[in-house]
Amino acid sequence: MKRNGFFSALIGVCSSLTFTTAALASDYQTLFPKYAEVCALSQKAKIGEEAERPWGHSLVFLRGVCRDLMSPIPQLVLCEPTAGSGVMVSVNSLTKNVNWIASEGEAYAFYGNVFPGTKLTTVEYDQAVQYGLMTDIFKGVKPHFDQFKPGQLEKYQVNEALVRSAVDIDTAVTFGRDAYCARVPMNEQVLGDLIHWLNEKNQAFARTEDYQWDAFKNNCAHLVHNAFASLGVWPAKQTGTPPWQVSNLAVPANEFIDTMAVANLTDISDPTGIFRNPGWRRLLVEKNWLPARHGVVSRNLPIQTPNELYYGNLQIFVFDYPFSNKNEALFHAFTQSSTYQDLAANLLRFHEIYSKSLQNLQDVSAYQATLKDLPMSEQAQFPAFFVRYKDYLKEQLDDVTFKLSSFQLVSPLSQPTR
Repeated sequence: MKRNGFFSALIGVCSSLTFTTAALASDYQTLFPKYAEVCALSQKAKIGEEAERPWGHSLVFLRGVCRDLMSPIPQLVLCEPTAGSGVMVSVNSLTKNVNWIASEGEAYAFYGNVFPGTKLTTVEYDQAVQYGLMTDIFKGVKPHFDQFKPGQLEKYQVNEALVRSAVDIDTAVTFGRDAYCARVPMNEQVLGDLIHWLNEKNQAFARTEDYQWDAFKNNCAHLVHNAFASLGVWPAKQTGTPPWQVSNLAVPANEFIDTMAVANLTDISDPTGIFRNPGWRRLLVEKNWLPARHGVVSRNLPIQTPNELYYGNLQIFVFDYPFSNKNEALFHAFTQSSTYQDLAANLLRFHEIYSKSLQNLQDVSAYQATLKDLPMSEQAQFPAFFVRYKDYLKEQLDDVTFKLSSFQLVSPLSQPTR
């Protein structure tokens, strides 16, 4: 493990893959049919080319979402999930009239429609390019022509050159990279708000045609981070700020870490903590959803092997402050521990969290006494919020209990009496 200034360079060690003939159907998708999956990709090292620096790439896969094929630019709509469905949303650095592009289908987005274990050759790569052309993933997109790699526009038509820029980074991501992904279950309201924000980003740049990707000031991770910020999960990161404003740096691996940490390490047993967070309060009251919840588990997707086009043994940077390895340790835990990767373990843990939170609830007056520093108008809202919070915990406990029954781990699980 190497260190470099503020950063920790981590060698990616990915777990084995399973690939079913039912178009990647899984127990997870049966229990959580709609979700956003935040992925951090490693560097790539294409044979015959200089290896990338290990900054990686950030993107999000949305299940329960489809491309709006009637739109003149990339846009998204809610749709009922089916086996293998979903949309990968990713920032492509060549675009000027949109912020992101979208490719449809889990098998294509993650695997380029190549069955894991199949040798990746130029044949499979070219087939992935042709599929991207056939599905028109750059429909309505205008590029910065001066930013193509030398010789690309002499060798290929513009649309094919664009698709070739996307394969192995925006789609077919495991052709040349390791992927570390965190699935976040969402209800339809929250998922709808997320795609509304993404759609507005592309609509805005379609009007101005001035999107300019920048590795530090406006990158792929800014889009992913700020999409979740638009929901109220965390504060937004400003784009266009100088790199030394560390709070606005957006790093792919850290977006994965933060997604897992918010969901799995946030204490939800104190209702006043949620009440004091305006974003989370609104999410609970208006959307019946909290970012700290069951079902947020990670998975590691390794580079395709055997592979004639890319080297393995890839790295990804994790940002840490000087004299700290906190994020490095979290990355290791989230990508290696069954606590965070096994769904049954996650459900059992949250069954205990919800149960204990309900059992340990105090009278509403005890919590109100700790809110005296808030304006009276806010204090007056707490009793109704407290009822909603308590009902939410009960609903989530019931949901976890139901989902655990599918694993036949315990039947029935005991319910708290409070």
